[in-house]
Amino acid sequence: MALITYLKEKIAKGETAPRIPLEFACGHNGICGFSGGSGNSTQLPLHRHAYYEIFLTISDKIIHKVGDKEMRMAKNTICLVRPDDAHTHIYPLDSSDDRHLLNVTFSEEVFENLFSFLQHAGIKKEDFLSSKEPPMRVLSEMQGREFLLEFEKRLQFYGGEKEILFRNIYGFLVYVFVNLFSAPENRRQEEISHPPYWLEVTCEKMKRLENFYEGLPRMVEISGKSQEYLARSMKKYYGMTTSQFINDLRLAYVVGRLVSAENEMDSMLELILDSGFQSPGHFYKLFTEKYGMTPKEYRKNKLLIPDI
Repeated sequence: MALITYLKEKIAKGETAPRIPLEFACGHNGICGFSGGSGNSTQLPLHRHAYYEIFLTISDKIIHKVGDKEMRMAKNTICLVRPDDAHTHIYPLDSSDDRHLLNVTFSEEVFENLFSFLQHAGIKKEDFLSSKEPPMRVLSEMQGREFLLEFEKRLQFYGGEKEILFRNIYGFLVYVFVNLFSAPENRRQEEISHPPYWLEVTCEKMKRLENFYEGLPRMVEISGKSQEYLARSMKKYYGMTTSQFINDLRLAYVVGRLVSAENEMDSMLELILDSGFQSPGHFYKLFTEKYGMTPKEYRKNKLLIPDI
């Protein structure tokens, strides 16, 4: 049965916001579903889920309706829709752009498993369940691009293996809740100037291991600007120093190695040196500040992938 038919039948029986069952949105034993919403999509009536949904707005033309309240969403807004949130998306009918949002759905079991892990980093599920309306954040342009890159890397091109999807959905959700939802509040989206093209290219190229391993000298070389001008531009457009940007890339690399099952035997010193950090002491300090635990604790408490 098509989803829209299912909802209409429920509404005809008197349900004002029918709950969509898990099987309509989450495949692979309820682990994950993902798609891009479009202006040509069938408009769904107000509904609830038997699962969670995270969506990112790709345009600024979508209206999110929660209960009786309608709100136009800014581009790069991330939102967590919980099972009891009655909502729907209202798409523009006259838009030539047919892609307005990207959403990821996951089961309540995944949510519980996720936060049994995140509590070790001081991130509590109650912070996301206690609010009256769905939690949301307006991201910077850079964070919005990071979301899309993480989505493509971990989900869209995961290769079809259920075991890989299991691992990737957890890794993706850890990234979203730690680096986006739990990050310091951003300035309002309209106050964030768009970075110049040369700086965007520099930041994208620095995400390669061979570049962030070399650090600041390599970033200056790629930018073609002076170190001082590069530093001012990073602060102005991304709100961080060049060192913070490079260190975040190196930390993300180490975390990726820590949670990778095939790299469980890697020594910590090997991971530190491979990422480009020269001082283990400096690395441990930055890691603990960012993740709220030591790398050893992070590896010990990493997400346990349920049997399939």
